[in-house]
Amino acid sequence: MNLDHNSRGTRRMDASKWNSWWSRRSSNLIGNDNEPAFLGIDAGSKTIKLVAADEAGDIVFALYHRHRSDVLTTLADLAHDAIWRYGDKTLPVAVTGSAGIALAQALNVPFVQEVVATTSAVKKRYPEADCIIELGGEDAKITYLGSNVEQRMNATCAGGTGDFIDSIASMLGIRTREISKLALGSSRTYPIASRCAVFAQTDMRPLVNSGARKADIAQSALEAVAKQTLGGLACGRPIRGTVVFLGGPLEHIPALVMTFRRKLGLNKDTGIKPPDAHLYAALGAIETADAAPRMALSELERRARQVGSLDDNADHLPALFENPEELQDFRERHTAATFPRKSIADAEGALFLGLDAGSTTVKCVLMDSTGAVVASDYQDVEGDAFEAAKRMVEQLLVGIEGAGHARQRRFLAHATATGYGEELLRTGLGFDSGVVETVAHLRAAQQFRPDASFVLDIGGQDMKALWIRDGVVVDAVLNEACSSGCGAFVQSSAKSLNMSRQEFSRLAMEAKHPIDLGAKCTVFMTSRVRHAQKASASVGDIAAGIAYSVVNNVMTRVIGKTHALPLGNAVVVQGGTFKSDAVLRAFEKTAGVSAFRPGCAHLMGAYGCALIARDRWLGRNASETQVRLEGDANGRRSSVPGLAEIHHIAAKRMTMRCAGCGNSCLLSIIDFRNGRHLISGNRCDRAYESVFGTQGEQHRMPKAPNIVALEQKLVAAFSDHEATGLRGRTTVGIMNTLGTYENTPFWHTLFAELGFSIVVPDDSIANQLADQAAETIPSESACFPAKLSHMRYAALVRAGADFVFMPTHERGTRCPVACGYARALRDNVGSSRMLSPQLRAIRPRSIVARESDCRELCEAIGRMLPATDPLNSRELERALSKALDAQNAFEDTIARGAEKALEWARHDDERRVAIVAGRPYHMDPTVLHGIDRELVRLGFAVLPQMAVGLAQQPVSRRKTSWKPAKHLVGLVERFAGDFQVEIVALRSFGCGYDAVSADEAHDAAFTLHRPFTELKIDEIVDTAHVRIRLRTLEHTTRLRAADSGAAGGIDRAGNAPLPISGQEAPAGAQPAP
Repeated sequence: MNLDHNSRGTRRMDASKWNSWWSRRSSNLIGNDNEPAFLGIDAGSKTIKLVAADEAGDIVFALYHRHRSDVLTTLADLAHDAIWRYGDKTLPVAVTGSAGIALAQALNVPFVQEVVATTSAVKKRYPEADCIIELGGEDAKITYLGSNVEQRMNATCAGGTGDFIDSIASMLGIRTREISKLALGSSRTYPIASRCAVFAQTDMRPLVNSGARKADIAQSALEAVAKQTLGGLACGRPIRGTVVFLGGPLEHIPALVMTFRRKLGLNKDTGIKPPDAHLYAALGAIETADAAPRMALSELERRARQVGSLDDNADHLPALFENPEELQDFRERHTAATFPRKSIADAEGALFLGLDAGSTTVKCVLMDSTGAVVASDYQDVEGDAFEAAKRMVEQLLVGIEGAGHARQRRFLAHATATGYGEELLRTGLGFDSGVVETVAHLRAAQQFRPDASFVLDIGGQDMKALWIRDGVVVDAVLNEACSSGCGAFVQSSAKSLNMSRQEFSRLAMEAKHPIDLGAKCTVFMTSRVRHAQKASASVGDIAAGIAYSVVNNVMTRVIGKTHALPLGNAVVVQGGTFKSDAVLRAFEKTAGVSAFRPGCAHLMGAYGCALIARDRWLGRNASETQVRLEGDANGRRSSVPGLAEIHHIAAKRMTMRCAGCGNSCLLSIIDFRNGRHLISGNRCDRAYESVFGTQGEQHRMPKAPNIVALEQKLVAAFSDHEATGLRGRTTVGIMNTLGTYENTPFWHTLFAELGFSIVVPDDSIANQLADQAAETIPSESACFPAKLSHMRYAALVRAGADFVFMPTHERGTRCPVACGYARALRDNVGSSRMLSPQLRAIRPRSIVARESDCRELCEAIGRMLPATDPLNSRELERALSKALDAQNAFEDTIARGAEKALEWARHDDERRVAIVAGRPYHMDPTVLHGIDRELVRLGFAVLPQMAVGLAQQPVSRRKTSWKPAKHLVGLVERFAGDFQVEIVALRSFGCGYDAVSADEAHDAAFTLHRPFTELKIDEIVDTAHVRIRLRTLEHTTRLRAADSGAAGGIDRAGNAPLPISGQEAPAGAQPAP
């Protein structure tokens, strides 16, 4: 083989020998010297394997390759390679795999279902096996062996599969096989959600941007894969006995096998990873096929090449353009509108820098005081957002400090950052200010269209939809649970077809029959793309289908096809994804609007930052002339270091335990070697004082009242209780989740008064038992509070609870999960410890007043007592009275705290109150994810919904679907005229009941001209999307207050504010129109 070196020192190969060399290089050569007797073909979602075995079932040779959706051509190449290596063997042939049915039909050979094939191969070689865990490119399976084989497989999401691992490796800038070696060097793990192959990067972005070690991120991703597989597929059925690990990811990533073994408590003998674990389906196909025809390898190659394509049963969509006139009109409407530019060499005076550290890229814009852009840049993050941003700023400083005749009169006046790396840039590079990205995008859009009514931004992995009224955001929606259809999907699809994005878009515009890819998980849509390729669909039809799929995902997951808020007459689209004309056209056709797209759509976040930097600077200076001409001795005004200093800034990363409080948080610390430090992983602001002896930003700021924190503290005060006497020997664990959370004072006092010892869940222990608890969760679609019940049950058992108390309640119009989950928990943990009386009422007052509920409690508690110590009704009555007193005292304390918070707000017109509305158990600190603390940091006093009129919840007179919706809509209506009060509604991800309530409240808020912030919460750890929404709300409230000029919270219509304590509204008070 002619290999030589070119001028750059890289190896070069003759083009004529590239294909055969690549096939040999990327095929895994395995085998022995025996004569092959059978041939098995496994056509999987991403690879195809060709396996020949002898009479004993041992592998003689095996070849495999990624087929990149071209199954037939790849199979023909593998057959050709096998002939070249081993001769033209004639063997019985059988096919299996997720792409095997159509292939078997095309080749006229038997197909073996892959579960049957895999099970056969495992049982023959490991008869002691009890379970098989198999991971493929897009599939994850758990097969329970025994008399009745049962398989569980991912159906709606490809999180936790090989494609997910590929995406993580790509983000870290490494090859997939290198992730194992990297993970073995980890020293800690971070929680990462693996439910989506792209959206897991929601948790990874802040880790990368905060400088976490790649080794720790790699191991954390493998932990997430194991968690998703075990928790998402086991669904209540434990994995016991001997487990066999199969599939490509488990074959090639030893650290992943080790992670599974550790989570399941297995060793090498009970957690078996056989040699060639990725070939077992092909081996099983050989051994189970009936009457497999004999076929020469040359015949196999011939048939594969002659078939040409597999059957196409895909649905099609309308062409993006019906005729050339439509296309011409589109092009005329979208003649690029871009910002004014000039050379940096010609710029003088103050310059303003905006930098957007996004999910996959870093963008920057540098402008002068007239608004002309003098420089811009766009670079991939490549695993290190700080270094990418630092390089970009260095390049700009070279131009600012060293180019053109005006360099002595040119200086950087102000720098503003946005995006996921905002805090990193402000700390490490000294940026002067930051801004939430929704506001940056809005500012940029309004520069082109001051009348913008709706702004849609689609980036690499996130989407933002902003509804605008009177120049401010009234609603902002982000993709909070799935990132299907973002720009990364378009880019990866174009790359997989060896095309540029521009060519990809051009072919889509010309397509006549776009493929309908649906609106599902990115990985499954990729599968549809591959299927279309196999069916010989044109590249244009596939590209147009991808454009449609991006828009369909936006419409269903972000905007909502039934969203009450109209898009309006001035729709602005931006973000790198909208650089594609095909995506823009698909959006216009699907949404039925004519949109405006700036020519600089991919830079709009950075452009908005630069405009805001200029606005802030101009706001602090008397005249623009002064701003343009004045500078300090170094020719700059910004706190961003000059070129000489910035070169020496480097990020040194370390971890340590915080000693500032009892949380003992594991801190990630970045030392920038310029006297600046960034700490992440801390739950409070004492970390800075503990590590550096300085106070953090929050510690220096006067704090607004946080009544949610007060509620949490009061609930936590009802802790473990050790009683004496005969009954004290029995320990009752109180489950403080779902409907029991807000009634913890009542139940805790009741059992204490009856003489029992009590334990409550310790979440630090519950987190340690999360993997064990995940096996008992009956459905992957269960809401997070329900899943939390399993973890806390395990913690209570570990703490020594003899019984775990969690009542069920009559459903009526209530949520079935909140009312009856105790039964599901009991059935899946398989324990007689559960004490779950069936009560009609849910609130303590009603329980005490209802004779049937008291009788049911007496009978249930009596079952815990020996016959020598029965519970009589008089004793129960006294205990219930004490318990009700404790509950009343708890609620009264919260009410008094709320009154003080409201008094605090009324003393200053600029102070704001946020009412956190939702289910009472959403105030659980584990469920709330620090949303209350973020609101306090933004200057809001925070009240739980239960603190607002505890005696009488506001109920709307509107027609609503069910009772909780009436309460939430009533809350919106009650405070519609008070611009000091905002509603932040929480809903559990995947909860249909919460969704109905939130949608109806949303409609009411829009009618009343008020913003409505709705947050979906679940186990996802990073809350970046939550912070974006809350910062957007804070910005909107400030702008609205300034615009209205209303002292004392008077609304724009001149109405007095409605009361926010428990009393009724004064006569004649009406909400704003």
